Amino acid sequence: RAGAVEVREQQVEVAAQVGKSEKSRKEVDITLDGLLEKIREYCPTADFAKITKAYDFAERMHSGQLRRSGEPYFIHPCSVASIICDMKLDTASIITGLLHDTVEDTVASIELIEEEFGAEVAQLVDGVTKIGKITFNSKEEAQAENFRKMVVAMARDIRVILVKLADRTHNIRTLKHVPAHKQKEVARETLELYAPLAHRLGIFWLKTELEDTSLRFLHPEVYAQLKMHVNAKKQERQNYTEEVMDLLRQTLISQGLQTANVTGRAKHFYSIFQKMQSRGLGFDEVQDLIAFRILIDDNAQCYQALGIVHTMFKPVPGRFKDYIALPKPNMYRSLHTTVIGPAGQRVEVQIRTREMHQVAEEGIAAHWMYKGESHAEMGVEEARRFAWLRQLVEWVQQLNDPQEFLHSVKEDLFEKEVFVFSPKGDLYALPKGSSIIDFAYRVHSELGNHCMGGRVNGRMVQLKYQLANGDTVEVITSPNQVPRREWLGMARTSKAQARVRAWLKGQQREKSVSLGRVLLEKELKFYVQRNLDVAHKVDSGEYKERMTRVLAAFNLKEEEQLLAALGYGQVTVQDFLTAFFADSLSGWEADTEALRVIGEAKAAIMSNQEGDEKDESEGVLVGGQRNMLIQFCKQCAPLHGEHIKGIITRGSGIKVHGATCEILLESDAQRVIGVAWDSSSPPPPRAVEVEVECTDAPGMLASMSRAIGSVGVNIGGVVLKKLIAGTGLARFEVFVSTMEEMQKVISALESETGVLRVARGALSGRKDAKRRTIKASVVPSNLMSDM
Repeated sequence: RAGAVEVREQQVEVAAQVGKSEKSRKEVDITLDGLLEKIREYCPTADFAKITKAYDFAERMHSGQLRRSGEPYFIHPCSVASIICDMKLDTASIITGLLHDTVEDTVASIELIEEEFGAEVAQLVDGVTKIGKITFNSKEEAQAENFRKMVVAMARDIRVILVKLADRTHNIRTLKHVPAHKQKEVARETLELYAPLAHRLGIFWLKTELEDTSLRFLHPEVYAQLKMHVNAKKQERQNYTEEVMDLLRQTLISQGLQTANVTGRAKHFYSIFQKMQSRGLGFDEVQDLIAFRILIDDNAQCYQALGIVHTMFKPVPGRFKDYIALPKPNMYRSLHTTVIGPAGQRVEVQIRTREMHQVAEEGIAAHWMYKGESHAEMGVEEARRFAWLRQLVEWVQQLNDPQEFLHSVKEDLFEKEVFVFSPKGDLYALPKGSSIIDFAYRVHSELGNHCMGGRVNGRMVQLKYQLANGDTVEVITSPNQVPRREWLGMARTSKAQARVRAWLKGQQREKSVSLGRVLLEKELKFYVQRNLDVAHKVDSGEYKERMTRVLAAFNLKEEEQLLAALGYGQVTVQDFLTAFFADSLSGWEADTEALRVIGEAKAAIMSNQEGDEKDESEGVLVGGQRNMLIQFCKQCAPLHGEHIKGIITRGSGIKVHGATCEILLESDAQRVIGVAWDSSSPPPPRAVEVEVECTDAPGMLASMSRAIGSVGVNIGGVVLKKLIAGTGLARFEVFVSTMEEMQKVISALESETGVLRVARGALSGRKDAKRRTIKASVVPSNLMSDM
């Protein structure tokens, strides 16, 4: 929390702007009086003084700011507050609508908001405010992380998403003022995230507006054609609607339902567009363009009205849905039926009570309409009504990758659903296409881990069976059954897939630890037998000291990680033995000058890294763009001046390879992307391995080290290996920026007496590409074998 002095300084800065807002107040079309009158219509006991204070505060904060349209920016928070009033929300929500951009776009802070308007409003404003202080690698990642933040805030208080929906609604109403490419981005995001959220929350009028407006900007030609077709038959449709309404009304009254209210409406554009797309129809082929709604007093009358409608008109088989007995997850309840109306036209009829209708139109907002008091806990209470919201929060906790989280939201949360029952009669909603595995994991993780089949409606089925509406599902388990890799292809939901992956990963780790232990014990016995003079007895204290040194060399935290790395093949047993018995070796450790040269080079590298740390993205252009998320292939380690290509990886940006790298040649061609060296930006030094075969002679290591240092290149580490016939192998890790520098290193080494062969990148083209290089910076200085 900011100190009192900081808050007061902000208040002084705010006060300095008081006189600037008079002009913009005249230009704002939603006046304070108009807003207060709108609130007074549904809540005469609202805190009007606090709302007025928030109105004036926001007006001062946004004074002098303009929207893209040239209008004062203050029009936007005013309009958002007005939309929140249309939802009939409470005082805190209205104030949040007025203040929602002050923290992000003005000098105001959350601490100042809390001081002026209280903790409840501050928490809501913070939940709506975007994450602005984090640098993301892509727009998609920023979008995902902002959505994740909103979900966490929404779990605490559902009003966060209601304010955010109002914000998005006004933004899309004024979308014509932004560039065309931005229009499509916002429209697509609205259609993929915000309209489905409005649907999940049950706010039908908002969902309809968001969908239709998004369609207008995303597919302007389609929208124009739909509008033209609908307007062409507008009068004819109105006449037909009035005829059917009169017929329904008279018949219902004659059957004793005097209070029945009948209305008719044309379906909205996006609904028509979806129907045309899913069924491959032209506009003239879409039949049920008109929907009628019957509102009555209680549930029994709903079914009575349904019988009357089916007596009047022939029902279309398979088009009846009972959402009263089986409500949707967003609390929507109604009877839906499609019948053949007058003139042979198909019409949809919805029948529900007036209370159901309020929930159908306003959704959760109907439960949040002003109740005379305002507590954040009430928001939590409403949030608990929504199983899908709990699912969202669970994904936030489980999925660390923000883009994977957003993918899960789009795939699972907003897909069409099937409703199935447990043997006890509990109702579960799952995405369409879900299997027995998805159902089992939805009930409980352990049930999923041990499921071996299912019984649907009393009939045995396989795990891959796709569930249908109304199925009663019983999961058959066995204590010996465990998840299998092929389950990933059967599971439809992200939750089931994540649980299966977690189990498989855990099992793979256990196997790798076990394999690593077997390999290590076997090789240790071999090593002791062959090196009795080296492998002296090690007591427990010395063992811990040596193991700590080994773990540090491989950048690991515990022995189990080391065993897993051995099992995976990420660390070889030879590397472990070399590090563990480092002080027992002889020969080159007597070459003190070599150790001094390497030590000085290592110190220089550490100094450079501390003073000027650079990112791998420097020096490479992707599609002509800089500052992309870049990684270099460790196997081929391409250098500036070589021909390179990139591979698009999942979650790790672009990996740059040399044009002849084996990994590149074996990769999916569709993932290959063009990259180029940035000639305007000097590339930073990177670690590259140089393999030198030389004679086993005193002073050889020092000579090679001096040769590398003579061309201005630092040494990061060296690994030595004894070969046959009086020769040895030295693998140097050197830091170079370009291919030209690399060639200088090779030439300098080749000129040394006793050097037999020099090759760059011993890992390049080798099958043992996962071998770890032991760096001099973490390996004791006496790690030198006798050659």
